[in-house]
Amino acid sequence: MKRIALALIAVATASVFTAAQTEKLDYLMLGRIRDEGLNRSQVMDHISWLSDVYGPRLTGSPQMQQASEWVMKTFNDWGLADVHQERWAFGKGWSLVRFSAHMIEPVVQPIIGMPHEWSSSTKGTVVGDVVMATLASEADFAKYRGTLAGKILLVQPARAVRMLEGPIVLKMTEPWTAEAETFPIPAPAAGRGRGGASPQDAAAFRQKLAAFLVAEGVVATLDRGADSDMTAGGSTLSWEQQRPDGARSSRPAPGPETRTRGRRCRN
Repeated sequence: MKRIALALIAVATASVFTAAQTEKLDYLMLGRIRDEGLNRSQVMDHISWLSDVYGPRLTGSPQMQQASEWVMKTFNDWGLADVHQERWAFGKGWSLVRFSAHMIEPVVQPIIGMPHEWSSSTKGTVVGDVVMATLASEADFAKYRGTLAGKILLVQPARAVRMLEGPIVLKMTEPWTAEAETFPIPAPAAGRGRGGASPQDAAAFRQKLAAFLVAEGVVATLDRGADSDMTAGGSTLSWEQQRPDGARSSRPAPGPETRTRGRRCRN
């Protein structure tokens, strides 16, 4: 039986090899495809439309619909048939209409940031004292209950920002590339989220935290971003550069879209 199986495999392999040798290649068409890609590529133009004009976008947002309509028009212009949308039930959409935030004491200073997706807006312009309230678990709720009404919260501890070091522009020469190839791949986190919690537990806590902030009358929260203050350029073994990330804010209670302003508290 082994000999028969090996013979069949050998015959099949020989047939495929023979077919590949006898296939007639359309070199003219291959040349036209190559010429189109190298000399008349529209890739960057398409990326600009979907990234700069209609992006960023979330599912269910007006930008998503506009991007879809642009893609359908482009496909029709190319002569494709049966171009259509396929819709499904999703829920509420979200889009950014307007946002601004300023520190007004002790001096006026604009705050660079973006609202969290699906966060609600404020009821007119709001001004409030900024306080730090680290709420890492449900056990922290009792500590702050009854003290947060009308406040703007810093919900994360302070992050140490190291001095900018290393070359600002890194060119990946052969030595840098060779070093980057030796970087060990870390083991996966086995489905655990931040702080060791599972993604399900982390999501459940976020819902409880949002409900707590609404019940306490919090005006807004400020999220400074990730805990890391450095990012690697090419290789994390020898070159680092400070990451200039911005913060994002969220509003726990619903209201009309408007501006948000904050006031620095005095301890």
